Amino acid sequence: MKNQTAIVRTLMQELHQLTRSFPSEIASWPPIPWFGNLNESKVATVGINPSNKEFVDNEGLELSSHSRRFPTLGALGLECWKSAEIDITEALVQSYNTYFQRNPYDIWFKPLDNIIKSIGASYYTRNGLSACHLDLVPFATINKWSSTHSSIRSRLLKNSKEAFASTVATSNLKVLILNGTSVINTFVELSGLALHRTQADGWKLRRGPSKAVNGWAYEGTISEIGGLDLGREIRIFGYNHNIQSSFGVTREARVSISDWLSEKCDYVSV
Repeated sequence: MKNQTAIVRTLMQELHQLTRSFPSEIASWPPIPWFGNLNESKVATVGINPSNKEFVDNEGLELSSHSRRFPTLGALGLECWKSAEIDITEALVQSYNTYFQRNPYDIWFKPLDNIIKSIGASYYTRNGLSACHLDLVPFATINKWSSTHSSIRSRLLKNSKEAFASTVATSNLKVLILNGTSVINTFVELSGLALHRTQADGWKLRRGPSKAVNGWAYEGTISEIGGLDLGREIRIFGYNHNIQSSFGVTREARVSISDWLSEKCDYVSV
């Protein structure tokens, strides 16, 4: 089984090939398989792939100096990740593990942190239950994931399966929380796990007098991904509403989702 540095080193080599093959689709920003202290976390939220806002500001300019979240090719004076030495790989791993202690993208992560607080977990504190965030695909796309060509998405998922499985296997994670339908569908595609779905009436979102978006809760247990034995069973919980959705997830729905997670995680010794 690969250790975390080896996982990232392999991803750097893969990113080099991907950006050469698909320069208009896949960005050359560093691979980000996890955010936060992976070694200490028992709980992880799960997303699809890194946002461009991890690397650039609202004007599209690369973050610099104290605002920079991760080492980039430009900041390192490198032409490609293939030429990076081991010390750069180790610096990347360090930047993942210390992410929430520096300049996290709070607009995205704070709403999720509020959800997992119901189970006593947090990205930001060293007291209580530590949490981190995993991305199924560690490579940033130039366009949003949904706008990236389906063949490229399939290629990225195929290339990311082993790294995601190895990342989970080398961790102490016991619970993965899937944020929204797109994440759930992508997780199922990557892992091959069929999740059990039940309707959650307390999460229903009203869209006018005659329209509503139903709430759906998902759960399952996984012990291997892509043939790699994770060494233990990990509980999977998901909800169909994207917490950061611009369509407006109500406070009542957020509270209901938090309460559901709290109840479910009572049965998991985290």
